[in-house]
Amino acid sequence: MINKSIFMKRIFLFMSLMVVTVVATAQKAEAQAQTQTQAQTVEQSIAEQQYFKYIIVSITGNIKSEGIKVDIDDGQNVDRLRDKDGKKMTFKTPAAVLMYFISEGWEMYVSGSSTSGSSASGFGSVTTAPYWIMRKPCTKEEFDAAVKRGIK
Repeated sequence: MINKSIFMKRIFLFMSLMVVTVVATAQKAEAQAQTQTQAQTVEQSIAEQQYFKYIIVSITGNIKSEGIKVDIDDGQNVDRLRDKDGKKMTFKTPAAVLMYFISEGWEMYVSGSSTSGSSASGFGSVTTAPYWIMRKPCTKEEFDAAVKRGIK
């Protein structure tokens, strides 16, 4: 009986060691696979990084009389928006301006306004000019070229 008891204890100890070894190996393999997956995700994110060209659209004018005029800052120049023939464009409403840019592949990124004012002899005036920052997807090469064109 004693021999059988010792034999059973040894088998139990052997089986326990085998289970611990298998579990430890599985955990190590899982950790390595997880680390490799994370590294691949980071590399893929860098490779798939999206680049955008940006413009700042400034709106001026009067809806009722002269129409809405649009100035474009493309990072190199600020100029009035022109059609393909070089003619300055005027719009009926700000919504028409927005729809025009969306139809050209731009998306709204940020909207805001700038305010300026002056006063003299107790009287003053304040002017608020809305602007939109629009963006359009581009390649890294197009993005790098746009950055270089904007530097003096």
